Amino acid sequence: MLRPCTTVLAFLFAASAAFAEDPAAQELYKKVSDAVLGAKTVHFREAKTSATDKSGQKFEMSSDMWLTGDNQLSLRMQVKVGEHSQEMLAICDGTTLGLSGDGHQEQKEAPKEFSSIVRGALLAGGVMPAMSLMDHPEQFKNGGTSDFKALADGKVGDRAATVIEYTFHFTSGNDDVALGVKLYVDPVSLAILKREATDPKEGLVITEEYAGVELDAAAPDGTFTVPPAADPQPEPEPQPPAGEAEPK
Repeated sequence: MLRPCTTVLAFLFAASAAFAEDPAAQELYKKVSDAVLGAKTVHFREAKTSATDKSGQKFEMSSDMWLTGDNQLSLRMQVKVGEHSQEMLAICDGTTLGLSGDGHQEQKEAPKEFSSIVRGALLAGGVMPAMSLMDHPEQFKNGGTSDFKALADGKVGDRAATVIEYTFHFTSGNDDVALGVKLYVDPVSLAILKREATDPKEGLVITEEYAGVELDAAAPDGTFTVPPAADPQPEPEPQPPAGEAEPK
């Protein structure tokens, strides 16, 4: 049985396609959606993401993500923007969300529907939309998929793929986002192999491939253990203005 929050997301990300232009494409997406949203655990293994914005700035990321129906999440990623590279980590143990990266570390209470929201965004749009909702998942609303169409079959490496396209739209804060998505799916296992997403508003083009998508696999011990919060650094002692002697 699906948990209530997962049931809601199944409606948002699958049933919202009631006005799909192509019933076959809609049905394929629904099958993929039902499998991903209904699984006890989901593992997006070794995702490779590249993105380019309208200025030509390139973004690259390799990531590994686990999610469970118990509101747990583990996202480990290596991000490269231009010549700058950093490691980032997001772990939710069910109640506490720990975020770290670029010298910053914090912990906060996780909303009860946190991992389900991230799972839905990951399914519909990929790692980058999922990341954008991690810091403020309570802002997510009006998520949905529509405008489904079946495209010619393709390949990802040497693997045959059924290809569909659709629009993934949601509101985050005050921003209305509409991604045009092309999804490559293994026609036998229904595993997601690759996606291409375009944000015309921001001039952003995103390509993402996966080494594998595993459902109901057992996560390694410690996957959802939130690292202890870093000890606060002491405030530096005030220094006298230049040229003035320190008081004795």
